[in-house]
Amino acid sequence: MNETYECDKCGACCQGGLIVEADWLDLSREPRLLEADRHRAGWTLDEALTDLEEPGKAMIVAAGCHCPFLNGDNHCEIHPTRPTVCVGLQAGDEQWQAARKDAGLEPLLPLSEQGELCECEKPGHFHSGVPGILAHVENGKIAADAKVERCDLCARYPTDEAAREKLIELGKICEADPASEGETGDRGELVVWILTIHTESSPKLTVWKTYESTRLGLYDHVK
Repeated sequence: MNETYECDKCGACCQGGLIVEADWLDLSREPRLLEADRHRAGWTLDEALTDLEEPGKAMIVAAGCHCPFLNGDNHCEIHPTRPTVCVGLQAGDEQWQAARKDAGLEPLLPLSEQGELCECEKPGHFHSGVPGILAHVENGKIAADAKVERCDLCARYPTDEAAREKLIELGKICEADPASEGETGDRGELVVWILTIHTESSPKLTVWKTYESTRLGLYDHVK
């Protein structure tokens, strides 16, 4: 019998571990996707749609950084009209579990193995995505000066300090780097994206895309 999984709103799949791309149909359905594509900054919707009509063309919504449509409560602001690749990502599948692992989270358990969730694990303003820790997440990260507390109900951590140390260990607390602020790239890198899409007809259909990135260091991040 196939197990049933349910999204727990951890936000891991939207925080940069996976590449989110969109095609002509996606942009037609949700025009706001154009705002996320720096490669086509300043383009009109008609210009972008015409460009995406060419075979193999796609736009990058997120890669190596959190999705711009992920809000502070780990909710997708365009969920009803999200890209097809996001729709194809199913709770509990291989990519889903890999994203959770990269975010330092435990694997998502099927509903048959889940007990009653603690309040700290339920979606809300202080849902950190890490069981036992209360902290507000914004744009996929927790601010360096944000308040971090252990959950007194499940008491997975002995102190608030221990909870903060865990978030630092997982890389979820944002550390500002003044030296890198405002840095822009003046060179182009040709990056080959390998994207695995799960479909009913083919569990693993590998699609190769090329995307010219002018963001300095992005190539080094993904290679």
